[in-house]
Amino acid sequence: MERGERVQNESPEDALRRRLKEILSRPDLPAFSQNIQQILRYAGSEDTSVRNITNIVLREYSISLRLLRAANSPLYNRSGKPILSVSHAASLLGLQAIRDLAAGTMFFEHFRNRSPGLRQLMFLSLLTANHAREAASLLGYPHIEEAYLCGMFRNLGEVLVASYLDEDYNRILTERKQPKYSEKHAVKKVLRFTYEDLGRAMVEHWGLPEAVKETLRECFVGTARLRPHQGEFLTAVVGLSHRLTDLVYRQDDPSPAARIENLRDAFHRTLGVTTEHLESILEAAVRETKEASRNLSIPFDTLRLKQQLEKALVLPLAAAGPEEEFLSSLLRQVESGEYELQDLLLSVLEKVTKECALDRALFCLVDPASNSIHGRVGFGAEADTLLRSFHFPLSLRGGPIALAILRKHDLFQFGEKDLRFDRSAFLQKLGSASFLLCPVIVDGMVIGCLYGDRKQNAPLEPRTQLHVAKLRDLAGEAIKRRRASSEVYEGVR
Repeated sequence: MERGERVQNESPEDALRRRLKEILSRPDLPAFSQNIQQILRYAGSEDTSVRNITNIVLREYSISLRLLRAANSPLYNRSGKPILSVSHAASLLGLQAIRDLAAGTMFFEHFRNRSPGLRQLMFLSLLTANHAREAASLLGYPHIEEAYLCGMFRNLGEVLVASYLDEDYNRILTERKQPKYSEKHAVKKVLRFTYEDLGRAMVEHWGLPEAVKETLRECFVGTARLRPHQGEFLTAVVGLSHRLTDLVYRQDDPSPAARIENLRDAFHRTLGVTTEHLESILEAAVRETKEASRNLSIPFDTLRLKQQLEKALVLPLAAAGPEEEFLSSLLRQVESGEYELQDLLLSVLEKVTKECALDRALFCLVDPASNSIHGRVGFGAEADTLLRSFHFPLSLRGGPIALAILRKHDLFQFGEKDLRFDRSAFLQKLGSASFLLCPVIVDGMVIGCLYGDRKQNAPLEPRTQLHVAKLRDLAGEAIKRRRASSEVYEGVR
């Protein structure tokens, strides 16, 4: 019998074993397997101290950052005082939470750079993880980082196929275009087993927690109300999160409201989910994912809903508009290294000024020595005057400066007036109620911001805000590359 005939006639179990063996033979997987098994081994050992596992975490910047952000959340940080050290964060969270955060982050980091299409797929996994974490918190499940880990690995099977079995993956996507085929039908037709089958097999190989394996299956919603202490509760939370990601970010539906309503009704009986819950879950997940994309210097717009994932993998992108062409032109300069930093910053400020109809705009730098922020490069009317007056301490009483810089939060104050800032020294000094403040982040640290204001008090379109954020991210990338080449902020200080 020829090999092709044997493959065609093999059982689903044999097909799964053959594919798993093929994936495990890939050169880059053993090192990743060893790393993730090490973190699980340390976290599961009674003899392991927080100090030992902290030493492992410190080797990986992205894990350290995720750990610090979790420790500074209201769930863990009850004092309100900033937690700045990884060791303090680790002692606060405990070994199990560290394990779940570290394993999920390592999985994301390993696969996100393999291809643009796979990067999209990994950010969908990150969205599901963030959906699960927020849902667990809202619905009373006590181990929210465990929910995060299970959400991150929920799409493991598809990630493995897209990464290591790319020809089969493209065949699956082609089959999915047939109206009569569901995704599960298409996957089984090509592979003879499901994504979940492959995911569970790999979870067993790595020795991931049993909860991850249990949530790697279809969730059939029942009529009985589940309680957080019941084993099925986590499976239902992850199932809800996975479906929410698929519904909002993957299905070609210009108006998914009716489908979301059906999803709410289905899980209301099981988990008590409300419309308010779903809105909060979606908003929190986008906020967390946006923060991750910024820390990784990945423009957030490349992760969003312009196209379905299948199109990103197999079809050319639509023609770019003028805004995207300008951004692409600057990006090419940054990637080639052929740019003067001050000239590039001026180009960014000019573009932001025109798109937002600003009177003036600044690039500002944080001075760690004095814990303050200063204007450095300006564009527009009276920019010189603004440069001289833009000098503010970074303190919790700093009004909009504190909100934007200390909390790494974009602030677009246009249209409706925000009474929180009325008496702040910031507004009294600058004299403008319509402004934007967008922190510039390099390697997880705020090094400055884009500031702009105008006298006209009219709303700013969301798409314009998004493009400003992309320009800000590009400025951060340009500074990061100059820092790497030892030309730190040349021409800016």
